[in-house]
Amino acid sequence: MVPAMIVCLAVLPLALMGCGQDEREQAVRGDSPLIRLESDDLCVVTMPRPDADLDSSVVQNGSTVAHVAFLLDTPVEFTLLQCPLPGGVPEARLEFLDSLGVYSAGFDAHGLLHYQDSRGASVIERIWPRGGSEAIVLRARAEGLSQSVLSSGFDRTLADAGLERSPAERGVYLSDTDSGSLLARVMDRDVSLPPELDHRLYLHLRPDSGSLSVTDTLTVVFTGAPEHGHLALCMPAEGTITDIEGFSTHSADSLLCHPDSLTGSYTGVFRAELDPFYVSSSYGDSVVVRGQVRPSSSFCAELWFYPGSALPEVGYSRVAVRVPVFLEACVPMRLDSTVFEEDEAVYFYSSGQGGMRGQLAWAVDSYTRISIAGGRSRLYYPSSSRPEDRELLLAVSGAELLAASIWDELGFEEAGLDFYLVDPLVGEATLRGSGCLLVSASRLAAIPAASAWLDSLVAGSRPEGTDVAARAAQAFLDRSTYLSPELRSVLSGYLVFRLAERSSERSDAGSLLREALLKYYLFETERIGGTEYAIADPQLLESPLREAVLLGKGPLVMSYLASTVGGFESGLSRGLSSLRHSGDPYLRFESAMRIGPGSFEEELFYSWLFGPGIPQVSVCWSDSAGGIRLESRQIQPGPDFPVVYEGCRVILRDGTTLDARLPPDYGGGSVFLPLGTSSGVVDVVVDPECLIPCDFTYERLASDED
Repeated sequence: MVPAMIVCLAVLPLALMGCGQDEREQAVRGDSPLIRLESDDLCVVTMPRPDADLDSSVVQNGSTVAHVAFLLDTPVEFTLLQCPLPGGVPEARLEFLDSLGVYSAGFDAHGLLHYQDSRGASVIERIWPRGGSEAIVLRARAEGLSQSVLSSGFDRTLADAGLERSPAERGVYLSDTDSGSLLARVMDRDVSLPPELDHRLYLHLRPDSGSLSVTDTLTVVFTGAPEHGHLALCMPAEGTITDIEGFSTHSADSLLCHPDSLTGSYTGVFRAELDPFYVSSSYGDSVVVRGQVRPSSSFCAELWFYPGSALPEVGYSRVAVRVPVFLEACVPMRLDSTVFEEDEAVYFYSSGQGGMRGQLAWAVDSYTRISIAGGRSRLYYPSSSRPEDRELLLAVSGAELLAASIWDELGFEEAGLDFYLVDPLVGEATLRGSGCLLVSASRLAAIPAASAWLDSLVAGSRPEGTDVAARAAQAFLDRSTYLSPELRSVLSGYLVFRLAERSSERSDAGSLLREALLKYYLFETERIGGTEYAIADPQLLESPLREAVLLGKGPLVMSYLASTVGGFESGLSRGLSSLRHSGDPYLRFESAMRIGPGSFEEELFYSWLFGPGIPQVSVCWSDSAGGIRLESRQIQPGPDFPVVYEGCRVILRDGTTLDARLPPDYGGGSVFLPLGTSSGVVDVVVDPECLIPCDFTYERLASDED
């Protein structure tokens, strides 16, 4: 017969805050059929009460409050811990204990972990992964009891325990990749460079017949690239390729280029006659035109050099375009020369040293060119258009505003942004090329209305002009050759945010937009669910949460860094310029922003870019004696984010508000703010300007005067 056990319930002090005296007495007596323990971030574990008469006492084991039972007159401590859990699986806890030299016996049929610690005590653990490389661990520990005796007394109790998440905790699971592993992976991605491509492309456009002939002399240098043995290219089915060095094979809809075993390079000549072509894609009720050939104008973008070829990134390139002499070929590269031959002209372009990344676009028409944004950008419009046309004037105004904003926010050496007005056969076009935007005039005309975007974005609708602005920013950033795709998306979203903010006449435009972005990010990640990855994690690009994180959270992070890191603006420009050459973008930006090693700014930089999620901050407050006491803690899984909450808005019972300043080093814990007024407090808002991307939840606690 098992002796009667004396069990006491002890929880963290905050768990009993706000409870009445009767509730406190009931919790201490253990009258409830369940025993509750609470972790530092408000997660609660309940386990069944043993079938025995209970007494109670409180044991303080260091900083941990323990729940104690006696088995065979031996105390058994129950504690609730938050522990690192690399990889997000319970087995990682076992490996961690092994690394400390703890004797581990492994998991039993109930999923409980049994082991002896370094002091020889028997231990049983129940583990709940929470995400963010963190676990909630319910531990039963006893010195002087064998593992079998401890198991017989409490295995069932731990197996039947359950985790109750805080109502304030978000429903999305945070990635278990820790920031150190992620940094190593990102740096490894930078070292593993793709093969070098060299294109010598010849296009012969015959608008009268709507046809296009293509000759592409392609060289792929595999030296220094991963030894995967081939490079897959998507080429038009109408074409043929002749191997000169190395060999090529077909796989599904791709052409595989294999290097010569001696030189490590592949060279081939691709030829195709496309007669005629017109490419478009439908998204719901809208039609997006990607390319066309017709007598009046021709263009192609976002399908690489020519229709049907979907490889988005190219290397060092030279392009020659032959067109009728009454038309002009425009390619967003350096024009080296123009040769006129009878009734045709040949335009020769090159990308310059270092090559380029992103889509290469071309356009053919009879164009008139004007300079915009102080001569830093150009706009090409069909010469048949009348300069006084209202739509053209609005398009020029939109391009001017957009280009000036992009240059001011993201400008860097060797960047470029040109606009080509195109008139599709069907629908409208907003096509991104490297350093250029092929766009319908009507879509550019939506940019001058940016001052009205605020109301739409705050209301949850996306104005048409935001897509044009985002694509223009991405086209601009394509000139930063080695900028990672996720940072390109984040910075394009940040540009849209800044354009809407600076175009509005409202003084609170920034805070309203930040709040709208925060609500969008929180709503979408909660609605879609699954695993949320950090901005810098390459896995994010394949996640359904990609848009919510990159275009919702991303601009908020950039805005926060801009307000906190002193060298952000100039460093952003220097970093984008340096990424014309190979290098890890995060390390380049850290260096360009003059962020010191081991500084608060460095911790801030890497926590926000390499950590999944955002801070979830639980704020408890009570008012008394002409002041207010705030207690806060971050409750999201994983490590705390480095933040300083400086602002606090107090809403009083008489309808007025007071803005209070928190101590500069305040990052959580407890603080008392004197208000100097007798009017009672109705509500509290920390960080009312929404400067910090945090998800705040509030609870009013009973004051001593209540």
